[in-house]
Amino acid sequence: MTAIDVRRLVVWLPLLSCGAGAVGATDAELARARDVSSRGAVVFAHDCASCHGRHGEGLAEAPAILGPGALPEYPRGRPATGVPGVQDPQQMEAEQQARRAGSGMRFPFRDVQDVCTYISNHPGLSRKGPAKADDDRAVTTFLLAVQGAALPAEGVTANNAASLAIPRR
Repeated sequence: MTAIDVRRLVVWLPLLSCGAGAVGATDAELARARDVSSRGAVVFAHDCASCHGRHGEGLAEAPAILGPGALPEYPRGRPATGVPGVQDPQQMEAEQQARRAGSGMRFPFRDVQDVCTYISNHPGLSRKGPAKADDDRAVTTFLLAVQGAALPAEGVTANNAASLAIPRR
């Protein structure tokens, strides 16, 4: 490492560490969400945490799904620079039409039903059987509870998902 590289590291290190604490959900947020949807917490731990992280912070290619900036309306892209950003709608539509079957590209998350639909069709999940739709809604309830959403007592259901908003923080 050259002297110039060390100076660059010294300049960037404090900036990088500032955002490190804001990734994923806090233990308190996870505990509150477990109280709202214990089934969703179990499904999340079993089916989601191995790729997205125990706190939903995102691991490797799996995006953050809990905490600040999680569940954005438009998917984050990875441009050639490697710096993630939010894609514009026209670019997203073009990529959606050209994507491979089973790839992670998704439609916008405009309401909770969009999140439920994505989870139901997520290519990384292998759950099968009649309980799958209930598990998908339970994990969606858990995700939204972590984000601080005002949820009905019954959580996310087939009847209310389209009318529930995704909290943006």
